[in-house]
Amino acid sequence: MKKFSFFFFLILLCSLVRGQAPPYIHFRGGEDIPSSETYHVIQDRQGYIWIATANGVSRFDGYEFKNFGIKDGLPRDLVHELYEDYKGRIWFISFSGLLSYYDHGKIHLYKYNYLVSSIFIGGRGPVKLSFRVTPKDEVLISVKREGCFLFSPDG
Repeated sequence: MKKFSFFFFLILLCSLVRGQAPPYIHFRGGEDIPSSETYHVIQDRQGYIWIATANGVSRFDGYEFKNFGIKDGLPRDLVHELYEDYKGRIWFISFSGLLSYYDHGKIHLYKYNYLVSSIFIGGRGPVKLSFRVTPKDEVLISVKREGCFLFSPDG
């Protein structure tokens, strides 16, 4: 009888106890972030979450979004990849291969974009595999079927 009472108590207890539901926040493209079509997400060393979208870049500080587009200095709206370099700059590469970076509250165009865009002349556009910025401020871009390109700090 004790076993039955114990199991009955456990069943009753389990039916009354419920776990917590994890909190979900739904963000809408066009309202909170520039687009619901996102390509890349990173978290920088300061804790900001950066989102590359079809209509620009969004930075989330945990409470609100700050959106960046062409009017803020991006060369194109469609941003495919984000990268934080050794200096803490956030780099953006557009679908067309143009580079820009966020530093000290502003977006700056990469001064050798004309060289970068020469890689992607002709055809439907490049298939960029990846890019990095070395500690020597060299920009390294890998392009499918073309290879790797290294741009030195002086072009």
